[in-house]
Amino acid sequence: MPLAPATSTLARQTMKSAFEDLNRTITPADSRSFHSITLQDVRREAIQIEDELAARQCLRNMRRLTPLFTGLEHYAKVMDVLCNGTPYLPWIWAPVTLILRVASEYVEAFEQIIKGYARIAESLERFQILQNAFDNSSDFQVTLAAFYADILHFHRHGYKFVRRNGWKLLFLTSWGRFQRRFDNILDDMKRHETLIDLGANARDITEARQMRQDIRNWREEGIGRVKVFEEEQASKQYQAVASWMKLDESDRLAIFDAISAEGTKHPGTCEWVLKHPKIQSWLQSKPDVPILWLQGTPGSGKSVISTQLVNFIESAGSFVIHHFCTYAYASSKKYV
Repeated sequence: MPLAPATSTLARQTMKSAFEDLNRTITPADSRSFHSITLQDVRREAIQIEDELAARQCLRNMRRLTPLFTGLEHYAKVMDVLCNGTPYLPWIWAPVTLILRVASEYVEAFEQIIKGYARIAESLERFQILQNAFDNSSDFQVTLAAFYADILHFHRHGYKFVRRNGWKLLFLTSWGRFQRRFDNILDDMKRHETLIDLGANARDITEARQMRQDIRNWREEGIGRVKVFEEEQASKQYQAVASWMKLDESDRLAIFDAISAEGTKHPGTCEWVLKHPKIQSWLQSKPDVPILWLQGTPGSGKSVISTQLVNFIESAGSFVIHHFCTYAYASSKKYV
């Protein structure tokens, strides 16, 4: 009986990192059934989404995803060895219908994500021919793992986009930033295509290895460019919003400090809040319910509790946007 081909340690590490990043991003409620979803399940779900869109008179041609499903099928066969004994394989396709179903609520976003998955399909076409090639090549396995990471990165950013609060309302202003990141991932896959082709043709092993190093360098530079671009866009958007609102930070800070001070007058005030099960659940990195609603009569301490939550979250190193209203400052009610 022939021995099973050896598995590249670097390839496994690449896949493990990409899997863990995506697993941390998708909530347990959304990923609960991923381990049992098959590619056929995804195909059927795509057809169902198409039927639902047609019923809303928003028909979209889901057959554009057929090359993606075909490519994933051949790619999965090549990945069997690398994924053996791990939960990694279904995560190549399982997020597709989740992302498409949420995005289908807003046709413009749905169309953009469909186009992105269609471009991934172009990169997967070659695996129909290469599915039996290079089983024992560690370099080829590393490139396969890079494709895996690219696909999961695309899923991750697609999921983050459609799960953002108010994403449909802000689609036109925020899509550009996500488009830049999607394009960066898809360009990365194009370079991996070239690397696969070099290996398949076996023209020049040295050239293939140099290409692999060039891709690593390009990826680091690309991530840096995207990060700078996103920071610049975020700064511009903040300045535009602040200018439009004519924001007065002094009043906002004074209101917050005054309310927060009420919670520090007596030791132990509000400490019980952080022990409350619902609040502990909400403070998790992936809460089951993303909204915390404090209800009570006027003057019962809702605002004081809220300031203590803000202080706690900020002390943990997280960024918090908050706004408190009070009749003592007319400006605080101006935008509500």
